Amino acid sequence: MKRGAFELSLTTIVVLVIAVVMLILGLIFIKKIMCGGMMIAEETLQGARNQISKLFGETGGEIRCMGAAGTNPPTIVPGRANAIGCNYYPETKKTYTFKIISAEFTPIGKTEKTNVMNWFVTTSHTKTVSAGSSDVGGVIVRPPKGTSSGTLVVSVEITSEGEKEKYIDTLTFEVKTLGFLRETIC
Repeated sequence: MKRGAFELSLTTIVVLVIAVVMLILGLIFIKKIMCGGMMIAEETLQGARNQISKLFGETGGEIRCMGAAGTNPPTIVPGRANAIGCNYYPETKKTYTFKIISAEFTPIGKTEKTNVMNWFVTTSHTKTVSAGSSDVGGVIVRPPKGTSSGTLVVSVEITSEGEKEKYIDTLTFEVKTLGFLRETIC
């Protein structure tokens, strides 16, 4: 009788261990699927917005910046590295210098602006682009984790080597957290 009880309890323990392992593997699998689905949905939405902006609000010229007037403001996520930059389309080989002049953040529901130059990992970037091709130049901004939602307005100055004219623009970005579910899962 004792031997039968011992075998039953050992079998129960093995079954429980296997069940816990399967549960953990199932949770990891579901997490990957949900994160992937959320990323695909966000990329599809952003792609649709970009295409609409391209059709109705694209500006011509050799420099086109994300966040420029006439485009939907791109989203910046607090606590993560986010790229801010411009596409260059030169007719001749040029070297561009992208420089942040100022950056101000306004939280939603408030009017006071805060200087946030300390959010930038770097404030300038130089890129050489061949004639007839296109390339991107910009910098990385990393708002602190826990930053509230709001609007980031960045003034940029782009100069090209050998030219006296400067391209100056004000770019607008939406600072937005990912949300509890996505932040927890991903």
